[in-house]
Amino acid sequence: MRATFRFRLVALGLVVLASLLGLPGGTLAAKPPPAEVDGVAFSLPTAETGCGFQVDLVVTGKAAQIDLPDGRTLFTSPGLDVVVTNHDTGAAISLNITGAAHVAATADDGSVTWVATGRNLLWGGVEDALVLTRGRFTWTFFSNGTVSPQAGTGSKTDVCALLS
Repeated sequence: MRATFRFRLVALGLVVLASLLGLPGGTLAAKPPPAEVDGVAFSLPTAETGCGFQVDLVVTGKAAQIDLPDGRTLFTSPGLDVVVTNHDTGAAISLNITGAAHVAATADDGSVTWVATGRNLLWGGVEDALVLTRGRFTWTFFSNGTVSPQAGTGSKTDVCALLS
C-alpha cells in the first residue's frame, strides 16, 4: 500500500479529525472558538497502525480549524484528550493531545510538507507506528506517492508498546 494512503494524522483538530468533527472554519481575524468534542469514536485498522492490532479511539475536549489569510489552514486542539484502546485486549491509555498542525509548504510538483507542534498523535507512514509526539516534527507527502520520515526536535512515545 502506498505510504500516502497509510499515513494518517490525528492531532485532533488536524485534517482527519477536523472533518470527522465537522469543525467550523474561520479566518484569523475572526477565528471561531474551539468546538466541543464529546466522545467522537473511530477505529484504525490493524494495517494502518503498525501495532499488529486494531486501535479504537475516543476523543473529547476542544478542537478548532482556523483558515489563514494566505489560504493555509491551522488545526488546533487546545484541551483535547483521546482514549486509545487495543481492540483485542481492552488495554487502554488516555493521552492529552493539545498540539497544532498546518501545511508549511506546497511545492510546484504537488508535494506537501506538514508541521506538527506540541502534543500530537500520529500514525502510519514511513515509521509504520502509532506515536505520541511532543515537540516540533515535519514530514512531506511527495508527489510520487512516498512520504518522508517524521523529523524534528522533541520526543516520540510508541503508543503500540504501551497497549501491548
